[in-house]
Amino acid sequence: MNGFFPNLSTNCSLLATFDVLIGVTLIHCIDECLRRRQCDRVAYQRAFQTCSLQTATPPLGLEFDDFSSTLGNCIGITKEEIVGTSVPYDVCEKHSFTCSLGDRCTSTESVHFCQTVSCLYPPVVQNAKYSTLWTAIGRTMKLNCKDGYTPFNFQTMANQRDLFVTCNQDGTWSDQVVVCRKDCESPLVPNSFTTDTPPFVYTTELHMFCLPGFRSPNPPVIGCDVAGEWGHVSGDPCSSPEVNGDD
Repeated sequence: MNGFFPNLSTNCSLLATFDVLIGVTLIHCIDECLRRRQCDRVAYQRAFQTCSLQTATPPLGLEFDDFSSTLGNCIGITKEEIVGTSVPYDVCEKHSFTCSLGDRCTSTESVHFCQTVSCLYPPVVQNAKYSTLWTAIGRTMKLNCKDGYTPFNFQTMANQRDLFVTCNQDGTWSDQVVVCRKDCESPLVPNSFTTDTPPFVYTTELHMFCLPGFRSPNPPVIGCDVAGEWGHVSGDPCSSPEVNGDD
């Protein structure tokens, strides 16, 4: 195999991996890349017989947690390095460019077919990063909200712990019903304090306490709004006894 590629690398940059094949040979890995229009490069780990199919650059607007990572003891080959070698070809390797990005070219003798095997790039979610770019059908991709943001489901109108999108059988993504809402910062309410600690997520309500020397018949209640700002919900400001007219 090394005769085909005399300059194989031992460390691979972890580009945007859109599919992973396990238990395959390097030849199988290369053949699969040639059948995928979306594939620009493979990263093959011989010890684990693992093939990562990668695109050259992440799509515009998408952010990833692990995009700059590297794989050790790995064979990295670009599609340009594959073309022109003595690796066996069939009709698909010559015609995969006619398929859509999410398709895989399969062939029967001299006829080729395009079969949907993955979704195109996932939806952009503001203030979130994808943990991977694995877009194969059935694959569920996890997103992480950036620091200072919390997943919020606008169908249930409630905060939730995790944020996912799934590639459906027809090559479309599941409906995106979760967004990353901005958290509120620690509140600054005149003459008041809270014993609660961050994070203060959207819909949080805080019952404030008056500082020593200040009073209120009904201490203020504040709420974290959709813009990540505190708003008055109920109650009266804490003020000094002189302002309250107390003796």
